[in-house]
Amino acid sequence: MKKIFHIFSLLCLITVVTAACKNEEPFDTGVSTEGTGRILTTSIKITVNSNDFLTRASEDSPSVDMFTVAIYNRQDPETPYLSYPYPQLPEVLTLPVGTYFVKAFYGNNDIEAAFDNPYYEGVSANFTIQEGKIEDFKDPIVCSLSNVKVSILFDEDLVSEMSADSYVEVKVGENGTLIFKESTNKAGYFKYVDNSETLVATFYGSVQGEKVSESKIYDNVQKGTYYKITFKLHAINPGEEGNSGSKSDEESGTLKVDASVIYDVDANDGVQNVNPDSEEYLKDDLRPGYSGDPDDDGEGDVTPDTPEEKPVPPYIVSDDVDMEARTDISSWPEGKRLAIKILSATPLKQFKCKIDSELLTPEALEEVKLKSDLDLVNDIYDKDPGESESTLWSSLRDLGFPVGSDVTNPKEYVDGNYVITFDITQFVNLLNALGHGDHNFIFDMENEAGKSTATLKLKS
Repeated sequence: MKKIFHIFSLLCLITVVTAACKNEEPFDTGVSTEGTGRILTTSIKITVNSNDFLTRASEDSPSVDMFTVAIYNRQDPETPYLSYPYPQLPEVLTLPVGTYFVKAFYGNNDIEAAFDNPYYEGVSANFTIQEGKIEDFKDPIVCSLSNVKVSILFDEDLVSEMSADSYVEVKVGENGTLIFKESTNKAGYFKYVDNSETLVATFYGSVQGEKVSESKIYDNVQKGTYYKITFKLHAINPGEEGNSGSKSDEESGTLKVDASVIYDVDANDGVQNVNPDSEEYLKDDLRPGYSGDPDDDGEGDVTPDTPEEKPVPPYIVSDDVDMEARTDISSWPEGKRLAIKILSATPLKQFKCKIDSELLTPEALEEVKLKSDLDLVNDIYDKDPGESESTLWSSLRDLGFPVGSDVTNPKEYVDGNYVITFDITQFVNLLNALGHGDHNFIFDMENEAGKSTATLKLKS
């Protein structure tokens, strides 16, 4: 019992001394840190904002493992100071004192126009590297489509009347040009250049034996916008603007090639812009969330664009350990992080931890004023006079346990989930100091969707 008490006392002393000194020198590598600081790159998270589900595009959103991460000094925002493939990013980087930002990107933005060349990009907020200190990232880098995406469709009636050599030329800005034919079943991507906001789509070919050249111009084109343009035959009734009104036209009318945007999607804000002049702007079976009868007049109920997903209870993931196995920490490298992450679509209503250990028995924990059953949401423990938080909760905070608002109102939100980090790195030293034994951290969690349980299993 005395051994446990002394170990705990030593651990708490180390925690207090470290906390008091970390603003002066948070790390000691034996190498001079004068004029430099560090960035914890393991905290750099990438999310991809894609709305291709609206168009049933053939290509999928790129995996975050395919992105490149580049760090820029604000004094030279055009040339990366460091650059790595995201999976190969070192855990920690040392940088000279200064102001920086991070750009995450996928694809090649130097190509004026090409098929199958989506370019995604996201930029972080500025961060400052201070001498002798370590920084981390609070918010994920959100990457969105950053060039202009275009698809060309040919209506069946037009295909049956046009010559085989017919095509559509699409030009965005001054230099980017692509040729689309009826057999071109893929999207084209155009480099976006500021002040080059015009898209021109021109049909060239023969229709019913006559040469046709018909252009459609779209202004105010922005990066991250998807234009899906349909060319089709359009009947001109006698007397319409532009119709000669000749007798033959009055008797039979004429056909011309016309174009309309079925819909375009701004990938940066998810707004669907429907062209009111399009006769067939969106077929029901392609309309996101459509739930109407395909045999009715096409005006069935429409549900929100994003399909409603069934809520799930909280669950735990970890980059450091396998939650399905017992992790041997007896040879855990000193200073190596050991943490788990609780993911929940809604804030947690309950979060409890039970320590079931061969060495940290309830009696041993009580001896050092800790408990084997911990409530991390409700501070139900004794408080010192004048203190708003119990001594037990304060000790848990020092040891890396999230409590209170860190649980119910976490700051990190990634891919639709609140993220609560439970860091027990300091506990590893304690458990190894006690000797050999098995230790279980049993978590009971609850959110709006229900309850769940998970166990972190360790062996010292």
